[in-house]
Amino acid sequence: MPKQKIDIEIGSKPASKTKGESGKSHPMPQNKGKSDVSGQDLEYRIMRCWNCEGLSYIWYDTDAYHTYICCYCHAANTL
Repeated sequence: MPKQKIDIEIGSKPASKTKGESGKSHPMPQNKGKSDVSGQDLEYRIMRCWNCEGLSYIWYDTDAYHTYICCYCHAANTL
């Protein structure tokens, strides 16, 4: 059976005190699937949680989001 490698983003525990606000992931893209930059779509990626090591699908968009929520333990993850 052929195998395929997949890329997994590794989440890390956010700093206890962050300067300013950090946008959190949203279940649906806020701008109908398109980034502010023309020609770049939002994409799904897989993230491994630092807390429970569960794998979650995330909308990966570093322009809009910096913190992602684990779908299992609800821990905040920064990438």
